[in-house]
Amino acid sequence: MQNYDPGFQPFRVSDKTSLGAPAADANQRRAALDYCLTNDWAGADIGKLERSDTGNFHGWLMWPYVA
Repeated sequence: MQNYDPGFQPFRVSDKTSLGAPAADANQRRAALDYCLTNDWAGADIGKLERSDTGNFHGWLMWPYVA
């Protein structure tokens, strides 16, 4: 059973928002995630989190929880 809607366009927060540049290592990726969890998604009921590092986007994706 999935606890998120896979058809939902996830909320996105780029590393540039939290770090000012793409994360260079695991510690910076974790810092970017901590930023998301304490700011943009502080009150969210999270169903899935995923890291994305593509040519155009470096950051975190979040799908809300769906019962």
